[in-house]
Amino acid sequence: INYFGRTFGRESKNIIVRNVKIINGMGLSIGSEMSGNVSNVLIENIEIENILRVVYVKSEYGRGGHVKNITYRNITAQNVRENVIELTMNYENLKSPTLKHNFDSSSNNNYNFLAMNETAIPKFDDIRIENLFVNKTKNVFSFDGIRKLHNAKNDDKNPVESSSSSSSYIKNIVLNNIQVN
Repeated sequence: INYFGRTFGRESKNIIVRNVKIINGMGLSIGSEMSGNVSNVLIENIEIENILRVVYVKSEYGRGGHVKNITYRNITAQNVRENVIELTMNYENLKSPTLKHNFDSSSNNNYNFLAMNETAIPKFDDIRIENLFVNKTKNVFSFDGIRKLHNAKNDDKNPVESSSSSSSYIKNIVLNNIQVN
């Protein structure tokens, strides 16, 4: 989670979720604590009833991480209470990028560490959603990019200008055969 994900530095990759029926829940989620990156995920042949969201990819400024090469395919859902598809980079509505936590390790030493990396910007790239059929929902989709950047730098170490909203870190999203009633 955040600090540990960055320190451990291991990516979650080559994941398959297939032939599942879900009744009640939050959604087919990736994130929010994905600072070690998530890639090559296939989620297919899913039946869902009474869920908050169907596709839910979430992170926030300060967590970093790159979500890439994700495919959601052949999904049917009924009674979706919020957005069918939600991609957000403002999951926790970050209060302070330097929020500190105390941690008591197994050796009983106390450590202070930054819960968030002040320059870590999440990226969502190459997310495909195919053959998604939904019956009964309030909203179809929401793409919510970074709202405010605090002296952040991009991969080239160049300053990133602050803006009220930016979806430049959400790219290559493909929606194919999405049907909502």
